[in-house]
Parts: sequence; C-alpha cells; structure tokens
Amino acid sequence: MILCPKCGAEVEKDSKICPKCGENLEPRILENVSKPKKEFFLEKYFEGEEIKTFEVSSLKFRLNKKLLPWLYGIAGVFVLIILILVIGKSIYSPDKVVNEFKGAVKANDAKKLSQILVHETYEQISQDSLKAFLQLCQSKPEYIDNIYKALDAALQKISNPSSDGSNKSLTEALSALLSGQDYSNDFVLKPVGNGLIFFTRYKIAAKNYFLKIKCDTKGAKIYLNDKNIATVSDPSQEISVGPLIAGIYKIKAEYKGPYCTLENIAEKVIYNRYFSNDNQYTAEVYLNPRYVTIKSDFDEAEIILNGKPTGVLVKDASEFGPVSDESEFSAKIKLPWGEVTTASVKLGSWSNSVTIPNTLSTDDTNNLTFDKVASVINDFEKSYRTAMTSQDSNKFLHISDELRQIFSNRIEDLKGNNQKYTGKVTKTEFNFKTLQLFKNEEGKISIKITAKIYYKDTIYNSDETPPQDISEKVTGQVYTLVWDESAKNFIIVGIEAPWFYDWPEDGKIKEYKLDEGSV
Repeated sequence: MILCPKCGAEVEKDSKICPKCGENLEPRILENVSKPKKEFFLEKYFEGEEIKTFEVSSLKFRLNKKLLPWLYGIAGVFVLIILILVIGKSIYSPDKVVNEFKGAVKANDAKKLSQILVHETYEQISQDSLKAFLQLCQSKPEYIDNIYKALDAALQKISNPSSDGSNKSLTEALSALLSGQDYSNDFVLKPVGNGLIFFTRYKIAAKNYFLKIKCDTKGAKIYLNDKNIATVSDPSQEISVGPLIAGIYKIKAEYKGPYCTLENIAEKVIYNRYFSNDNQYTAEVYLNPRYVTIKSDFDEAEIILNGKPTGVLVKDASEFGPVSDESEFSAKIKLPWGEVTTASVKLGSWSNSVTIPNTLSTDDTNNLTFDKVASVINDFEKSYRTAMTSQDSNKFLHISDELRQIFSNRIEDLKGNNQKYTGKVTKTEFNFKTLQLFKNEEGKISIKITAKIYYKDTIYNSDETPPQDISEKVTGQVYTLVWDESAKNFIIVGIEAPWFYDWPEDGKIKEYKLDEGSV
C-alpha cells in the first residue's frame, strides 16, 4: 500500500490513479523508484496545493572517549548488583539455615549450633544449654524428627505464603492431636533483620525455659550440668535458672561441711509437652540434713565426730550439724588426772538426739586411766590380804573411811573368835570395756569397773598351824572409785561381788600377776 500525495488516501501499489481524488500517480511512482533507498520521504504534509518534502538524513553516532570510564562504571555496578542478588539469595536463604541446623544436630556440633540458634528473646545461647539440647536429641530421636517437620513446614509457608496449613486433611489433624506431642514451638524459624539491604536474615529461635531449684541445706552448692551456678543462702527460697532451651539437665546439690558431705542428683528433661505453653520447671534436690542434740554427764566435754575432734562442747550442741546418717559420736573429757575419750555411739535412724556413753573407749588414748585404776585396785587387793593377815587395819590402802571401818570390823571379828586369816592375791584381770565414768551427787568424778580377782586364802584358829595347800579361788567384783583431789589419786568407795556381772568378750582385757610369797 502507498499513499496518495494529494489527499493521503491509501492506494494499491500498482494503481496509477487515486481512486478518491483522481490524482495521476504514475510520475510519483517512477520518481520514488529512482530515489536512493537511504532517503526517507514523508509526503503527507500539504500547504495549499504545494507539497513540502522533508528529508531526514541517516543517523550517525560518534562516541567520545572521555565517556568510556563512566560507561564501564555503570556496567560494573550492574554486574555487582547481579552478583549481590545471586550471593545474597544463597547466603540468606531460610532453607540454608534449616539445613545447617539439621547438619549441626546430626554432627552433634554445639559450636555450629551457636551460630544458628538464638533464644526467642534473641540472646545468645550458652554452650551448656546447646549440649543439653543435643543430649535430648540423642535420647529422643522422635523429638528432633518432629522439630525438623515443623521447620520444613515453616519453610513451605515462607516460600508459599498462601499456604497456611488450613488444607490439612481431617486424618492428619486428628493424628497430630491424638499423638499428644507438639514440639513445634520449641524451635521457630524467625527473621532477625536484614542482610545486604535486600535480604531477610533468618535464625532459629529457641523457646525460653526456666528452672526453679529447691534445696534444704544452707551452704550447699548447686551445679547445673556439672557447672557451679549458685550457693544456697536460704533453704526456704528457690534458685531461678534461665533462660534455658529444651534439653536434658543434670542438677546436683552438694554440701561439704565440717561434719559431713551430702549430695543429691536429679535429672530434668525439658521440652514442650502435650500442647502446653508452660515454660516453668522445678527440680528438688533435698539433702535432708540432720541436726542433733548432744547429751552427756559432762557438759564441758568436747564432741568427737567420726573420730575427729570438733572443737564444740556438749553444752553448746543443742543443734549440732548437719551430720550424716552414719555418724558416730564420742567425747573427749578433761579430768583432774588427764584426758579420757568415751566410747562411740552411732546416730539412730529415727532419732535426733545423741547421748554420749559413759563407757570409756578401749583404745590407747585411755591407757593412763586404765593403768591408774588398775594400780589402785591391785594395791588394795594386796593390802587387804596383808592387813587381814597382820590384823592391822592401818595397812588397808586406797579405800574410803566407810570401807576401812567395814574391813576393820572383820579384823575385830577374827580377834573375837580367836581366829586368824592367811591369804594372798595371785592375779587380777580387768575388762576395761566395763569402765564407766560418772559424776556422783557431790559432783565428784566417779568410776566403775569390773575385775576378776584370783586369790588363795583361808581362816583358821589361832592355836592351829597355818594351812599350806590352799586352792585358788576367783570372784568377779565391781569397784566404784572416786577421785580424791587432796590425795591426787583414786579412792575405792564401793566393792560389790554380784552373782551376775558384765564381762564383754570383745572388751580390752588386761591381766596383772600379783603372786607374792606362798600360802
């Protein structure tokens, strides 16, 4: 199609006359054919009857060399933007965060997890909490599998915001409900800011959990996964720990005091359970410390616990402890002739009161007392035979005036009956496990001890020859002695010869040979 130069109507290419205005088109066609192809004619503009022809020359561009650096710079900027878009999409992809999380869990890599996880309040998570979480993953594979599913669902929602899970089948919804577990809010994929301006940075936010620890022992140290986190200052208060993340936590309470060491360990498995939003857990690590009241006839005695002096006197031990259940108590008593140590007694299972035994321990710490008591009794037993043989009451040694009077009466009875006595003590045996310490009514130190006396004696008429072959006898006697401060020695105030007397087979038995002369 061509245009009529006169009226501008469209005319077939081979037409020689314009069908509208009748203009002869043949000379125009020939003229157009003869013109160079480079020229462009616009023959649609008229002014009156005269046609004006506009000629547009071919366009030619010449590039100034001074513009080249600018063009290169612009091109570089475009290339850089493209690179940023490609790299940024790779670095800040939420898929990358989730995949790195899965890889770190499978590799049991707490250090790597610290770069991916944050608390839901965006604080850094401690290595201890991360290790506790990894321990949970190892012990409960189904737990971490469900976390993976929840994160994958979050990725799906990010890539397809219109998909909100509302199109789940009824079977899937009921299955999730009846499973009784929903771990999805323990770890949530969250945006945490922008990266390289154009991209959203993602991290996995862990739900905050808090642990309250109860311990009943003042001074006990509290350990969380073997790390000391607190010391109990008031047993009535709780120690709050957190924020923590889902994991397995070992809580230990340890008390190391002057009298005992107590320890208790509890384990808490922390994670979201049964669609609960509760984030509070409680751990009870009670040590059940035992405080006891110590009793003794000697208020000034020093308490000995498990063989070690405590520096605490009986009079100050109304609430002594804490002590362990198997504690053994004894006491060290300062006496006029030296120190003695009592036998020990174990703390009863249900009692919080201990009475220090009056019996002395049979170890070597009491040898001075044993020997002193034995010496006094041996001297008396020898003096008794001497006094009775000579019928001289002044020869009785280490006895009270009351006993002296009793034995003097025996001599007088012999004289009155015209009789004489002959005899000797051959040996004595002392069971030092029977030695007991008291205070009498006057506040004097009193001792009781059982001994076996081996002797030969007989009574005969004054006009007879003293018998020579006398059989040996033995009798068990319980002696009561008191300390005579003026004499600085013991005095025998009582002698009993009961039909039955205590003689422990496991006691410390010592024999003294006293055979002097012949009877």
